[in-house]
Amino acid sequence: MRVLLINYSGDQFNPGCRASSSGLITMLRAAGTSHIDTMPLGFTPEAMSFPLSADEDGLQLPSRQNPRAKKTVRDFFHFMLKIKRLSTRFAAHFRSMRLPPWAQVVHPSNSFVVNLEADRWTKAIDEIMEREADGFHDLRLADRVIVNGEGTFHHNQRTALAALALARIAEILGKEVHIINATIQAMHPDVLRLVLGSAGRVVVREVRSKQYLESLGIHCLVGADCAFAAPYRVTQPMLRLPDEVAPDSPCLVSGGCGLRSSSVLAIVNALRRAGFSPFYFWIGDGDAISIGDCQAAGIPVVMWNEVPWPVLPEYLKQVKLVVSGRHHMIIFALLAHIPFVPLASNTWKIEGLCELFGWPVPVLPGEHGFARALSSLPELQTEMKAAFERVDKTALELALRNMAEIPIEES
Repeated sequence: MRVLLINYSGDQFNPGCRASSSGLITMLRAAGTSHIDTMPLGFTPEAMSFPLSADEDGLQLPSRQNPRAKKTVRDFFHFMLKIKRLSTRFAAHFRSMRLPPWAQVVHPSNSFVVNLEADRWTKAIDEIMEREADGFHDLRLADRVIVNGEGTFHHNQRTALAALALARIAEILGKEVHIINATIQAMHPDVLRLVLGSAGRVVVREVRSKQYLESLGIHCLVGADCAFAAPYRVTQPMLRLPDEVAPDSPCLVSGGCGLRSSSVLAIVNALRRAGFSPFYFWIGDGDAISIGDCQAAGIPVVMWNEVPWPVLPEYLKQVKLVVSGRHHMIIFALLAHIPFVPLASNTWKIEGLCELFGWPVPVLPGEHGFARALSSLPELQTEMKAAFERVDKTALELALRNMAEIPIEES
C-alpha cells in the first residue's frame, strides 16, 4: 500500500513532533505500508490566506484579479510563514547554535480565523484544485491519505484549515482518507462534518475530543498519541544534567503555548522554596520564556538539540519531578515513570492526556495552586503508580488504534 501522510511534523525541531511522527511511521511500516510520501506541516497554507470571513474583507488581498492590491497584514502572514520555514531549516542544519529571536515566532496574530465562513473555505478548496490541476502528484498516486492531526486542529487555525482542505481534495479524488492522532477543539462544525464525516477513519487522542465530535454527530475512536509507539533507546553513558543542578533534587521545567514567562519564574521560585533544583528545557516552538530571561533569573537551560528525542524518557529518569505544559514532555514523563505537575496549554490536550491514564495531579493554568499541588505529591504516590501501570499496559495498544489494520474494540 502507498500512503500519503499530510501534516507530517517529523522535520520539525520540536522533539515531541519528532517522536509522534516516528511512532506513526513505525506503525505504518508495521502495518505493511510499502511506500510513504509526506507533506509537511502547513503545506499550501497560502490558499487559506484568502479572506475566510467577513471580518477579513477589508484587507485588500492581492489576487489574480487584483495583483496590485495594497500590501496588508496578510502579507505579514506570508512573510511569517517563510520565516518559520527558514527557522526550521536553520535549526536542522545548525543544531548546536542558539536560534535567533526571529526564529522563535511561531504564530502570527492572524493565523486563526475569527468567524470563519464555511462556504468561503470550500471556495478556497476550489481555488486550490484549479491552481493545482496538474499537481498533487503524490496525492493522486496514494492508495490511502492519512492526516496527522496532533495539536493542529483547533480554533480554526489556518494550518488546520489547509490540512483539512487537502483531506477534502483527497476525498473528492476518491481517496480513502484517515484523520488520526488528533486533538480537535473549537473548529467550524460544517468543516468538520464535511471532511471527517466522509473520512474512512477518525481517531482522536483523548475522550474530550471524542465527546466534542460526537456532539457534532461525527463518529470517531479514542486512541493515544503515536509517540507512545516511537522507538526509544538508552544511551551509555547517560547524558548529564546541567552542572548547576543539585543531583539530589533535579526538576525539569518546560513551558508551552498556554504559559507566561512570569508564571514560569513564579513556578521556579516555588520549586526552589520546596527544595527542588529546577532547570529549564528550552524547545523554542512557542516556548513560554526566553533563554535570556532564564539566564537573568539564574535558571540553568538545556537546549532541545542537546538531548536527542529518542533518549528523552531515559534522560528524565535522572530527575525527581517534571513540570510542563507540553503534551509530549508529559508523555515522556509517563513513559519514564517520573511524577509531574501538568500545566494547561492552548487546547484541552493536556487535560485529555491526564484523564486518559488517570493522572491524579490537577492541570494548573499557571502558578496559582502550584504550591498546593507540590505539597500533595507524597500522598498521591499510590494513584501515580497506578497511572504509570496503565501507561505500561494500555498506551501502546491505544496508539495502535490509529492504524486501520489493527483490530480494535470501540469505547
